[in-house]
Amino acid sequence: MIVGTVMDEAASHEYMADLDIIRFCQENGFPVRSHPFFRDVEKYWPFVLCELEDASVVGPYPTPVCQKQPFYDSLSNFGPSQRRRMDEHLKDNKKAVPVDKAVLVPGNLSFGHFVDVHLLQTLYLQLFEELADLPVITMAGMPRGCYDLFAMMGCPEQRLIRIGEDEAVICNELYVPTAVGGVAPGYTTYSVPAKLCRMFRDLMTAAFLGQTESRVEPFRKVYIQRINVANKGVLNALEVDEFMSDCGFELIDPGKLSLSEQVQIAHETKYFVTAVGSQMHLADFAQAGAKLLMLSTVATTARATWDAMDRFPPLGIDHHVAVFECDEHEAIMIDLDQLHYFLGDLDFIS
Repeated sequence: MIVGTVMDEAASHEYMADLDIIRFCQENGFPVRSHPFFRDVEKYWPFVLCELEDASVVGPYPTPVCQKQPFYDSLSNFGPSQRRRMDEHLKDNKKAVPVDKAVLVPGNLSFGHFVDVHLLQTLYLQLFEELADLPVITMAGMPRGCYDLFAMMGCPEQRLIRIGEDEAVICNELYVPTAVGGVAPGYTTYSVPAKLCRMFRDLMTAAFLGQTESRVEPFRKVYIQRINVANKGVLNALEVDEFMSDCGFELIDPGKLSLSEQVQIAHETKYFVTAVGSQMHLADFAQAGAKLLMLSTVATTARATWDAMDRFPPLGIDHHVAVFECDEHEAIMIDLDQLHYFLGDLDFIS
């Protein structure tokens, strides 16, 4: 058994650090296993399967706990914020459900973050035979599309154990696959592996659109709305909606669409425009050759999470950034004259 930072010699990046859960397993003699599939995947931390004994998973943000030690950075795209969110929930008076063996695929309340970070953890279920029929522990209350994606990846409703705020699952054996996307342990960069992004797009396209010969050349122009968000909204959203509509763009709110509708629209779209946010996942389904204009702020482009945009070039998506002013909550104020200039300069409009 090979453990630690030496297990993927073909990785294109040096690891920022091992994860807490890996060090814990090493110290306690618990297995940590890699798989050849991940050897040529760029990464900043090990993509491995950790096997804990006499462990539990605590809600509402499913967190593995073993020997009273919680492990955050193995499952969240934002390890530090996961820690802050869960501190108040790690208590003893949880409604506990016992199981013999289970796998943890935590999930996320944001569909976009779920797609970028957690969905492809289901790959482990296919790569490791012993996981094939085990129950999968995940978050309760996610958007419907998250559970639809679980089903597509071999995890139908009856296989899932959803845990909420006052719930926990106690396991004799708990398998924890590390996240395959998100912020690195040092919280210095955001990684979404290109190989997995392309594989995910191909999977979604094949599932909903069928064979290549049945597909179409992109023709749509879409403005992806950012609606009902707690932060980083669009201050003059109504004005921007009207402006983009006048410019010939369809106004699309992914939250109101089924997964198949999202894939269909993205596949048919040549030009995407949107404020930066998790709703940008729609462009992940686009064909190579599509163009994306992201409306952002200086504060947003300076964050570690900005590196998530590096996933677009390997998908063949030509992406550009227009920077605007924002308020103290990083809600963006989009100057329509500037936006008009950018759209014309990039040939999004005539």
